[in-house]
Amino acid sequence: MPKPKRKPSERRTPETTPQPPRDRLAEIRAEIQDVQQQIEAQRQGRVIRTAADFQARERAIVALTNRLSALLLAEATQAALDDAENRRQARPLAQGAGHTLKDQGRRDVTLRTTCGQVIVRATYFSRNCDRSKPGKGMYPMLLLWGVQDRCTAAVVSEISNWWRCSVRWKRSSRCCPTGDNHWTSRPFERSLIGLPHGPEPPSAWGT
Repeated sequence: MPKPKRKPSERRTPETTPQPPRDRLAEIRAEIQDVQQQIEAQRQGRVIRTAADFQARERAIVALTNRLSALLLAEATQAALDDAENRRQARPLAQGAGHTLKDQGRRDVTLRTTCGQVIVRATYFSRNCDRSKPGKGMYPMLLLWGVQDRCTAAVVSEISNWWRCSVRWKRSSRCCPTGDNHWTSRPFERSLIGLPHGPEPPSAWGT
């Protein structure tokens, strides 16, 4: 005799095993080990024979060392984010934000650094009504370190310096009557935009 079917409300739901929290620091260290192995393989690679070999080796080494520097910075950042004393010092920033912010747990955040982009897990604070809305909360520890809009202070400084140099370049280009961008009106202006001191510009430019 067949067993009676259970009602939908009486059907058993499979129990879900809670997943342990991600250990981002362990992930980063595993990536560092992998990159170091690739660097060692490059050191033990075949002897360069042709120009193509040289270019390929150059690109590979640059890519690996850039990746390694980014991961080393990510490791140091994540270790600091995991530190209990740092979390304690950063918590008042969330409490003094003007309205009540709740700890929404850790989230992956991509930071733009001078070493490249790095991904770390940081504690995110926001209002409960904004927990799923991007850009509505804050990462107090990152703010404490001068990170704004997910850019480090060093990146912001480089962008500012680049912008100033580009403005100076445009101004110096307007001083050249022939349109030759290799000249500026004064050697001092060449130094401001990073050009070597060359011969004096034509006398038609005046003194």
